[in-house]
Amino acid sequence: MIVLSACPEIGTVAGSSDFAMRYERQFGPITNYAVNSFDATMTVVEAICAAASRGALVRAGVLECLRGINRIGIAYPMPVRWDSRGDNMAAVTALHIVRGGHFHQVASI
Repeated sequence: MIVLSACPEIGTVAGSSDFAMRYERQFGPITNYAVNSFDATMTVVEAICAAASRGALVRAGVLECLRGINRIGIAYPMPVRWDSRGDNMAAVTALHIVRGGHFHQVASI
């Protein structure tokens, strides 16, 4: 059986292991989407800060800054970039198998 995940396994992308250790110390075992949620939050915070620095801290200004972001987070190995539909072109799906009661990543698409 192949199990899909919204991001590569912890340790695959730089910074994800450090995030997981901090997360687990504060909240317990890391769950699916924690890494993606962190990246999404940090991306929006970056867009808000950029909009504020331009004096455009309104929804349209934040959205414009969000579309221009080119940052590497911890969920995907490539920088966040948006296509014409607003989809994140850096997003990947990780394929896992279960071996010995644990998920093991076998591919990423």
